[in-house]
Amino acid sequence: MPKPGWYRSGTELIREIRETELPEEILSIWYLGQAGIVVKSGRTVTGIDLYLRERGPEALPDGREGHRMRKTGRQMRTLLKLAAFLCCMALSAAGCGQSVAEYQAAEAQEAVSGLHFTGPRWEPEQVPAAYLEPAENGGSLETLAYRTKAYAVMFGTPREVFSRGEELEKGAQVYLPPSFDPAGEEQYPLLVLLHGEGGDETALLGNSESPSLLKSLLDHMILEERIPPLIVVTPTYYEGGEHDEIAETAVFYQELLSDLLPAVEAAYPVFRDEDGLSARDHRAIGGVSSGAAVTWHLFNRGMAYFSDYLPLNGVSWAMGENGGETGPVETGEFLATTAYKSGFTAEGYRIFTAAAKEEAHYGAVLAQLDGMKYFPEQFVRTESGFSEGNLLFYEAAAVPPDTTGLCDSLYNGLSALYGL
Repeated sequence: MPKPGWYRSGTELIREIRETELPEEILSIWYLGQAGIVVKSGRTVTGIDLYLRERGPEALPDGREGHRMRKTGRQMRTLLKLAAFLCCMALSAAGCGQSVAEYQAAEAQEAVSGLHFTGPRWEPEQVPAAYLEPAENGGSLETLAYRTKAYAVMFGTPREVFSRGEELEKGAQVYLPPSFDPAGEEQYPLLVLLHGEGGDETALLGNSESPSLLKSLLDHMILEERIPPLIVVTPTYYEGGEHDEIAETAVFYQELLSDLLPAVEAAYPVFRDEDGLSARDHRAIGGVSSGAAVTWHLFNRGMAYFSDYLPLNGVSWAMGENGGETGPVETGEFLATTAYKSGFTAEGYRIFTAAAKEEAHYGAVLAQLDGMKYFPEQFVRTESGFSEGNLLFYEAAAVPPDTTGLCDSLYNGLSALYGL
């Protein structure tokens, strides 16, 4: 029998694991270093070290001390939960131990206990064809001019490139809902939508002379009281000149929070932080493709400003371009960590994401969602609306950037978030 005390190392730890014999229905668990775990059921042993998994066996004997991770207690708890899940998966495959389904069910139950999610019940529905036709007495489009700065650092693009910090004049398209009264007292929710690669501020809504199908969709949904009247702003994350997709998507949050939002609040009656109201509860941001990457950047950087997120047909680039696909668990951990550090619980933000099977990023979106499931304290999946969780995926009927596909995704996203 092992001697009293909890700490073991080296051969003593290995001997204890070998000598421990308990009935198969009882799991024995040993924590290893910073983020490792060993689980034994009967004579079956499995283990994982999440930090050393890529370093090789040579790091195990005496290299731990020099490669110790600096993690918060909350992060370590999450890592150990992930290690426990992977071990349970291996034991389940061997026909013993707690099943993966049982583990996931227990984790999900713990995550949602004590939380109160809000939102209408939702069922997926294809956008009605009539909603893509121009509406009578619809809303209007206009251009908002605002001043900003060149926040991105551009590489390899010497022509027409602005110096970092240089002042710029930019414009955004603004959708004003039917019956909008600039002199009235009504305040409106705000939705910011970002185009994809190669687009501009007119890519989604069009303009007053040539409105898009999305403008018709908004008109019909508001006129038929499917959603409340809201103001929609479609800027561009490009600063001008040659484009640097990675740099400009990564820093657009600075322009949005520092320059565009104040300009919108000065020009239109959107909700503001006043009289005990929180403007973030009445703000949403979304985007398609690269615009979805911007949306995820705002999730990381702008949680105090937005409560609702609609990243469509795109993933987070926090761990590099398309990192949501190439490193889904690392991306999930990063998103969960930033959500936790924001101070908001899982009921304080909602995420609607969508992708079509034929779309190039479909597999990437599913991979990122799969990585996020390991962090149920921050992301609670739901299939029936935001009354039961804060993360909803919709399999779109058509492929953006085709406008019909974008309208289908937004029709369902806006219904899930704001449905009346």
